Amino acid sequence: MTISMKILGFSSFLAILSLAIPFSGPDMAWVNDADYSFLTQVALPHLGIAASSIIGGYAGVLYLRSSGNQTLHQIAGIYSGIAVIMLVSGLFIIDIVYVFLYSLACPPLVGFGVVKLAEHLPLIKKRVVTFMLIGLLMLPSIALLCIGINSVDWVMVIDFGTGFRVLFGALIGGLAANLTPAEKVEHKPQKSH
Repeated sequence: MTISMKILGFSSFLAILSLAIPFSGPDMAWVNDADYSFLTQVALPHLGIAASSIIGGYAGVLYLRSSGNQTLHQIAGIYSGIAVIMLVSGLFIIDIVYVFLYSLACPPLVGFGVVKLAEHLPLIKKRVVTFMLIGLLMLPSIALLCIGINSVDWVMVIDFGTGFRVLFGALIGGLAANLTPAEKVEHKPQKSH
């Protein structure tokens, strides 16, 4: 469980670093500015958010697998559902605090959902299916990274696609964690009083 917490800490650090760039200045990058750079002002924050989400989804799967908490296992699907609702509502809410909240909290919760989904659909655990799903999720992720590359006026750094970047990244990370073998968790018997 400590490995998953270290990975989650790194994911959070990467998300904070990625969001620091757009939050330190205006959310819009004007293409006509002399110091405009699509790579540093737009693509790197988008890529950082996507990468932190992949790592966060991976860490969420590892944490839930290694956790002996049965209550957490029972409500993991509910947490994941709430996370997906938060990410989809990011399409309509582009508030700095809200983006910060879902970028940090939602990836591991979506990873929880991947574990629960794999319990009900064992087909997801097969390597071929997992690689196909990851490949299919990579296509919209790459498309979201390229939003604004051909803009002639301005580009929003935190835009309607941010929630979907986090969602697709967390799903990719969760599915990638399915490729690693699950460790056996020893449950200690409860003491009776």
